Amino acid sequence: MLNRAVVLALLGTLLATSSLAVLIDAGDGRGNTKAPSPDPGWAHIGMGNGLTVTYLGEGWVLSAAHVGEVKVRIGGTNYDPIAGSRVELKHSGSTPSDVELFRIAPYPAALPKLPIREHALSGGELALMVGLGRERGETLAWKKPGVKDGYRWAATKRQRWGTNIVEASGLDIVAFGKTTRSFLTEFTAGGTSFEAQATQGDSGGPVFTRKGPGWELAGVIWGVAGLPGQPTETVVYGNRTFAADLSWYREQIIEIMTPACGNGHVTIDEQCDDGNNVDGDCCSATCTFEAADAACDDGLYCNGEDRCNDAGQCVPTGVDPCDDGDACTEDVCNEPASCHRTPIEGPTCGPRANGEPPDGSARGPLLPTRAS
Repeated sequence: MLNRAVVLALLGTLLATSSLAVLIDAGDGRGNTKAPSPDPGWAHIGMGNGLTVTYLGEGWVLSAAHVGEVKVRIGGTNYDPIAGSRVELKHSGSTPSDVELFRIAPYPAALPKLPIREHALSGGELALMVGLGRERGETLAWKKPGVKDGYRWAATKRQRWGTNIVEASGLDIVAFGKTTRSFLTEFTAGGTSFEAQATQGDSGGPVFTRKGPGWELAGVIWGVAGLPGQPTETVVYGNRTFAADLSWYREQIIEIMTPACGNGHVTIDEQCDDGNNVDGDCCSATCTFEAADAACDDGLYCNGEDRCNDAGQCVPTGVDPCDDGDACTEDVCNEPASCHRTPIEGPTCGPRANGEPPDGSARGPLLPTRAS
């Protein structure tokens, strides 16, 4: 029985590569390249950066965080990411997880939203995983000659689905400086009818569980664990697939995807979203760009007056607010909002008290200071 909190070092060869088509044990390993019945969302699955992504709906793509904000291909069409839209979901507080969302534009509007599981998984549940990683190659007899204990990877990749049983859930897996609430499956001889294990390229792939007569999205694949001494580029019985438990992240996902001006996440119908509903900061109360050259305030005094640009950003003019135009004073600006002026004495600057105006107005009427 695995403890709820699992540290990377305790898992041996977990994530020998950071992103390990689902390989299946059934038949010749080449089946399951079309949607199962009922269809969990086959058309939503695509590829980005050589790894797997899942289209959630409303322009949002789900994947493992190490996949990144990348161009994706879904249903034979390429989609560009919207720069800066990537959100790395949090395990708790400010602790990052290996789960991300980012937006694409345009997006496949005909695809509906995928339902996300509300409750944590339990051991013994059936899981259906999909990926676009490495296919199954030749049979492997690793530990004992003539006794099959797995397969080598093939060079080719293909979108494929397979099944497995959830072995453990509620695991907080620490890896790559991230903590991800996860569940795992184990590749077992004689397991499910289409026993599956993730391989290279499956990171970001979806895992579905049953809900009534259909399926719901329950996880996203982010890593695998091999066995000590296992040959490279192989899958053997006893390997594990790790997937983020999306029920843990469901509220974050819904908040990000829900169009709501002021929540800090730019959605399809917004030009900007700075996390508030006020005007005067270049992103209006209705999440549209305010007029270019409109006055704004970036919170700093010494970089001069601020103006909005045409991209909804508050840009300083760079004009020193403390420069009095007098060559005979050294002007220094201090935050939050003060100026300090030191007189300069020299051939063209007469002696005077600190801070006294150069025209002598602080002393009264203007008087000659030297002979003409």
